[in-house]
Amino acid sequence: MYRQVYELLLERIASGESKPGSKLPTEIDLAKSLKVSSITCRRALQELAAEGYITRTQRRGSIVQPMPATAVMSASLDRLLGATKMGRWRANFDVLEFEYVVPPKDVMQIFGANKGDMFQRSASVISRRGHKFAHVTTWTPELIGREFSASDVKKHNHLDLLKRAGIEVSQIVQTIGGHPMPAAIAKLIDAKSRSAATRMTRTVFDKSGSAVEYIVAYSAWDRYEYRIVMQ
Repeated sequence: MYRQVYELLLERIASGESKPGSKLPTEIDLAKSLKVSSITCRRALQELAAEGYITRTQRRGSIVQPMPATAVMSASLDRLLGATKMGRWRANFDVLEFEYVVPPKDVMQIFGANKGDMFQRSASVISRRGHKFAHVTTWTPELIGREFSASDVKKHNHLDLLKRAGIEVSQIVQTIGGHPMPAAIAKLIDAKSRSAATRMTRTVFDKSGSAVEYIVAYSAWDRYEYRIVMQ
C-alpha cells in the first residue's frame, strides 16, 4: 500500500503538479484523503526523502525538491543483502570513530528525528589487500545503536547487527552517484581532495516504514565498481 502512495506522490512531483518548493500534505492529511494509515503515508514520505525528491523538517513539513537527473532501479532485497555480506567478507573494516551525537539536519530529516535526538555514529575506512579504497559513515538511532559496540561494527555487517537488535528490515533504498571528494575523507583513503568521487547513500527501513539506519560512503571513482546480476 505504501508503494501506491509513494508512486502517486512521485507522479505529482514528476508531472509538475507538485512544484519544487511547494509543501506536500501532512501524513495525517494524506491518510484521510487516501483512506490509508498514517504509518503507510509516513513510509512513503520517508522513501521520497531518502531518494532526494523531498526534504522533511518538523517546522516546514515535506518540501518538494527539483527532480534529480537520475534513474531509480529496483532490485531484490535478498540479493542486495547477499552482495553486502560477500563484500564484507572480502574487505577489512577499520573503525576510526564511534560515538553518540546529535546528527546534522539532513540526517535528522531522513529519520524524521526531533531536535536533540541522539544517534550512534561510526566512521570506518575499508581496505582490501592493504589498499584503502572507501570511507563509510553510519548513523543509527541511539535506542538501536546501544545494542552493539565498536568491536561489533568492525567484525559484523550492519544489517546483521540490526537483525540481532530485533529489527526486521523491509526495504533498503540505495543511491550511487558522482560527488567531489571531501578533503577530510581524501586524507584517510589516500585520494585527492575535491577530485571525482563515487558517493553511495543507503537508507534502511523496518517493517513499520521507519528509517533505522543511514549510510554514506565515499570512494575514488577509479577504485569503485558496482555490479548487478539480474535473473
